[in-house]
Amino acid sequence: MDSIFTLPFSEYKVALILQNELKKKDGYSLYIPLSRQQEGVDLIIHNLKTKKTLTIQIKSSRSYEGIPSKRNNRIVHQHSSWFNNFLYKYKEGIADYYVFFTPYPILSRGNGIKLDKTTPDKWWGFKSLLFSDNEMGTLLNEIKTKKGKVESKFGFGFDEENDSIYLTRGSDRPVLYTNNLLENKISELKQKLQ
Repeated sequence: MDSIFTLPFSEYKVALILQNELKKKDGYSLYIPLSRQQEGVDLIIHNLKTKKTLTIQIKSSRSYEGIPSKRNNRIVHQHSSWFNNFLYKYKEGIADYYVFFTPYPILSRGNGIKLDKTTPDKWWGFKSLLFSDNEMGTLLNEIKTKKGKVESKFGFGFDEENDSIYLTRGSDRPVLYTNNLLENKISELKQKLQ
């Protein structure tokens, strides 16, 4: 009898994205720890040719809808995510990279259209931000309230029609993080594994 192995959707989707970018024919393999309580590691990328590995911790958030407008000097986007600030639990060197994963419904598809369950990517979009361990430490230390105290949560705002993504909670002004989109950092991962 085969045992049943489950994987959170966020980890599955990030692994699928990485697998599509880091090809087996080029020597890349992805591994998942068997222990669901493994501290700091959700995925491992290994280059069989160079014997180098990278560990990845994945954090996920559902998306929240917003109305595009300006309020209190903040831009409200179509979608936003919310993450707990884990500054006090963060330990430098536990993971090489961190991914913030957010699925969101594609609002431009309209209402009242019958959902085709066999093609979820037509109905759902996914935003993934990748931060190195050093970038993660810096970001967590910069998450502050307007009064300069450590903020308990932080979030990113984005719209469907463009690739821009901003830190919208945890800063006194929107901060652009488009360079940290997973698809924009694949070459960095490849370079680290060379």
